[in-house]
Amino acid sequence: MIPVTTCPGCKLVQFFLLSPGSDTKICRRCGAHLGFSVIEIRLDQSKPHPQNGDEVSLGSLLRSLRRKRFMTQLHVAKLARTDRSHIARLEANVTRPNMTSLIKILRAVGVTAIYLRTAEADHVNRKQNSQK
Repeated sequence: MIPVTTCPGCKLVQFFLLSPGSDTKICRRCGAHLGFSVIEIRLDQSKPHPQNGDEVSLGSLLRSLRRKRFMTQLHVAKLARTDRSHIARLEANVTRPNMTSLIKILRAVGVTAIYLRTAEADHVNRKQNSQK
């Protein structure tokens, strides 16, 4: 399923497709900000960190979301029921959260949806076979 979004400016209904180069999504018709960002969290441990300057780290995204909402690390930590130092370590990319912690923190900064993309079965099978 490809997520669909509606532009708040011109009301164009459009597919949300991942495009390299920017984590901020704008309308194809009028150029208005669509109100969401994209982050890729790699599950492949051989490439855990962004490989080029175009990709945004989880820590940078969390910091950006928190600052856009004029929230302190302490406020986010209280809402997510964690320590301020944990938020600071995440924003500095020193550590990664587990899924439960990540969801609590994202809710605290106002994230309303998370989309997961899976690899196609053929791609996964080819990758596993090439590693043998």
